[in-house]
Amino acid sequence: MKDYYAILELSTSCTEDEIRHQYRRLAMRWHPDRNPDNPRAEEKFKEIAEAYGVLTDPKKRAQYDTLRQGGLGNFRNTEKGRETGSQSDSADGFRYSEEDIFRDLFRDPQFVNMFSSILNDFQRAGYRSSQTFVKKSFFSNKGGLLRNGAALVAALAVPAIKSAARSSLKSNTEKLKSFGKRLHRSIGKKFSQLKGVTGDSHGRANQPGPSELDVVYYTPLSAEELREGKTIQVQVAGEEGARKAETLRVHIPPGSSAGNKLRLRGKGHVGGKNGRQRGNLYLYLEKE
Repeated sequence: MKDYYAILELSTSCTEDEIRHQYRRLAMRWHPDRNPDNPRAEEKFKEIAEAYGVLTDPKKRAQYDTLRQGGLGNFRNTEKGRETGSQSDSADGFRYSEEDIFRDLFRDPQFVNMFSSILNDFQRAGYRSSQTFVKKSFFSNKGGLLRNGAALVAALAVPAIKSAARSSLKSNTEKLKSFGKRLHRSIGKKFSQLKGVTGDSHGRANQPGPSELDVVYYTPLSAEELREGKTIQVQVAGEEGARKAETLRVHIPPGSSAGNKLRLRGKGHVGGKNGRQRGNLYLYLEKE
């Protein structure tokens, strides 16, 4: 059984607010685009959501704590990348599978609202934040969980679906299909309404500057990352324009400071009168 408290770096007496704050912080830290050289990052990104899903659910947490306090669980130390036991979760007595945890988690309106805000943070930093990224990160190889593609749409917009349920549509399937179409049209706008920044569906963010084609990303880094340097991935428009995304590996040099600005020439938006001009990409370094 995984040690969910250790995964979230919290004590067993942590409050729900502490769990939510820590999840948000760790989700940004372990986003795969922020750790392209760490093969563990993608699994870790998923694992912290699983821990959140257990510890914020009263029934799951109560059962988990009972097993833990009774010494019945065979807990694994995932923080240091090694296991202290080899039994499966079901063998340890915890009856919720990973699929159960994620299914319930993405049906929780409070989590969905918070996660939508986190997607904004990802986009603001130039990291992937689309439905494709969410599906790959949490629901790959989950078959029935994404039956007809409807469950994922529902998970990302519970409040909107509740509103749609009051409409005159005849069936749940029709409601989901209708909402899915509206979400497809609006998702770029929804996720790009950032504080003082405008963007598009690929996650690129504009800020007034020397050129309308310039792109600005805000890159949060820890004190250690600023001191030691860090390689990250960011997404920008490809050579073919806004519809073709390109992933760049960017090295933040050692000895950087919060407030520093890095410029990548010719990696901004494509446009201009002849459609062949290209702005610059700027990374503003921030201390997390």
